[in-house]
Amino acid sequence: MNDELMLLWQQGASQEPDAAEVARLAGRASVVRFEKRIFWRNMREYLAGAVVLIAGIRGLWRGPYVAGPISMIAGVLFVMVYLWRSHRNDVPLDAAADARAYHAAMLEKLDRQILLLSKVRYWYVLPCYLPMLVFTLSNPNPVGQKVVGLGIATLFCGFVIWLNERFAVGKLKVQREKIEALYKEEQ
Repeated sequence: MNDELMLLWQQGASQEPDAAEVARLAGRASVVRFEKRIFWRNMREYLAGAVVLIAGIRGLWRGPYVAGPISMIAGVLFVMVYLWRSHRNDVPLDAAADARAYHAAMLEKLDRQILLLSKVRYWYVLPCYLPMLVFTLSNPNPVGQKVVGLGIATLFCGFVIWLNERFAVGKLKVQREKIEALYKEEQ
């Protein structure tokens, strides 16, 4: 079990729980849980990027067309570096920080994630869509197959944009409003 949750449970079970300590532990648990969620989401993206990177390198050696694999490698490297750069300056909070510090940190982390996901069409989808275009257009297939391929790629990219910019950002904004309201009620 998580240390913060154990301490929170113990505080709640005591005769007179310290409200400031309960708030601090709850804030810390929320921040740690959110950081873990983002960490594992990023790890999935890095893993998928590594698979695409390997496929692109393999495509350079195996196929006669190099424009597609080169654009794929460039696109996936751009996405992976952009994602890494967006989270590289994360500094963990002091474990002894008070509830207000955790509240502010959680809001800041949510704001950064909302900003990142709201621009996913530019830093994620576009660098992935362009190699799909290059592959499809440089492919010797008939025009009908190219049109179908572009249609599928466009629909998939549109779904990824919707999933991140509408669905995920919407959920994060609701979570942010709830967390922001925690201290507005107290004031």
